[in-house]
Amino acid sequence: VLDKYIAAVGGAQRLANFTSFVGKGTYRNYDDFETSPMDVVAKAPRQRVEVHHTAYGDLTTTYDGRNAWQAAPIEFKPIPVLGLTGGDLQGAAVDAKLTFPGQIKQAFTNWLSGLVTVIEDDDKKQHDVQIVQGMSAPGFPVKLYFDVDSGLLLRSVRYSDSPVGRVPVQMDYSDYRDVSAIKIPFKWIST
Repeated sequence: VLDKYIAAVGGAQRLANFTSFVGKGTYRNYDDFETSPMDVVAKAPRQRVEVHHTAYGDLTTTYDGRNAWQAAPIEFKPIPVLGLTGGDLQGAAVDAKLTFPGQIKQAFTNWLSGLVTVIEDDDKKQHDVQIVQGMSAPGFPVKLYFDVDSGLLLRSVRYSDSPVGRVPVQMDYSDYRDVSAIKIPFKWIST
């Protein structure tokens, strides 16, 4: 399943040369009516920065390969820079690892594969998917949902601990487009 995914997004040789990523787009929070600009910058193997340009100022989430933090306008947080720990830190690490598909096999451990199942995407279209689960560094599972036909990653679900228990974070990927002969998802939905 992982080899099919690597082939689907461009092949191992092209992905080996895919070492940085810069993207510009828009985002909308669940309770916003308007979109705002967003930038994503990533460097292999595990560095990633997201900048959400809000009406109040920039909200930045950074992962440098070991540590993560958020910087936000004072209207959002009591302190301007907050170091991420626990599940938030591990979630930032998973997001950074999934940015570079060529390293997916090494990014997680204890791989398991499940039966083919059906998921529904944002447009209510159904997809047959193969679920593959790996473990992140602190031992939390990360489930990856690969389209059976195309081999592309359609969904990831990661888990983190919180004071109220384990919390799932789902990311849906769609609108794959060729960029320098590598397929990149142009639409991400985080739940």
